[in-house]
Amino acid sequence: MNKNAPINLQEELVSFLRRKRLRKHRLPTIGVYYPTTLVQPCTRGQWNFYKQTIEQHKFPDDFVLKTSEGSVWHEMIEQLGVWDSVEGTAKMRVPLEGGGYITIRGRYDAIRGDTVWDFKRTERVPWGYKPKFAHLLQLNFYMEALGKPKGVVAYIGYEGGKFRIKEYHHVLTDWLTQTLINKALTLHTHLVNDVPPVCTCRTRVHEVEWLNYEREKARLVN
Repeated sequence: MNKNAPINLQEELVSFLRRKRLRKHRLPTIGVYYPTTLVQPCTRGQWNFYKQTIEQHKFPDDFVLKTSEGSVWHEMIEQLGVWDSVEGTAKMRVPLEGGGYITIRGRYDAIRGDTVWDFKRTERVPWGYKPKFAHLLQLNFYMEALGKPKGVVAYIGYEGGKFRIKEYHHVLTDWLTQTLINKALTLHTHLVNDVPPVCTCRTRVHEVEWLNYEREKARLVN
């Protein structure tokens, strides 16, 4: 190897992380849905992620970087020795009208007694007394799937200029469970019928994202 040859550090890091840190992450398939994707507020963003990842047979670079950075913190906390279980599977089957089912599957971070813990590495800890809705939705799914009545979202990030861990407690809520199930059914319907949902973001960012993706595909073919 020529040590004087230029390198692209991001490309090198992403390639390394794909080999070393994404072995537990399965590529998306239609019919199996993950809370980390379903909690995104825009269905078009979810649809884009599934379609692009399935077509390319790999996760996008930004997904690799974000997921791997969070995994480092998760591993440190999970090694504390205070947990009954860490890094396990939580899943739920949802029946479809006319027969069959879809699966919602995720990996919880930790369990202690009757409580599920979900660790979130974030730049800024949410203000006030409530966690972000998307994170509650994800935690609530793990609680439902595991039969645990209590949960904690633990944010790892900055608050008032200081780096800290802040915990928000949650009680299992049926409405949140049904909300996530409905989001999974909606995404499944669009994917099965290959019909892109309308982007509900004010800037239509996910429609622009898809146009750019299609242009790049066409450029590579030509």
